[in-house]
Amino acid sequence: MGMYLKITKVKLEPNSRETAIKIGEYFKQIFLVQQGFVNVHFGGNDEIGEYVSMSLWKTKEDSDAVAQHVFPVIQKEFGQFVKGATTEAFEVVDI
Repeated sequence: MGMYLKITKVKLEPNSRETAIKIGEYFKQIFLVQQGFVNVHFGGNDEIGEYVSMSLWKTKEDSDAVAQHVFPVIQKEFGQFVKGATTEAFEVVDI
């Protein structure tokens, strides 16, 4: 059983880097204490207001467990800024 990559994309207003950084910092703190967390990277396109996190997890179960927390927290803590959010999980394949 391999590692899992979780990709979450959040849509904000254009040029919302400061808000995206606050959201990223918030979730990084949550991820750091979750079972199976390996690493996370963040990126964004300020012109169109799309921001992404790519987190790496030891197992699918670890990846799935944290997903249950992400969307309720996004809605509760950052709902006034977030125009939409999606998440997908992928098994890591070494090539």
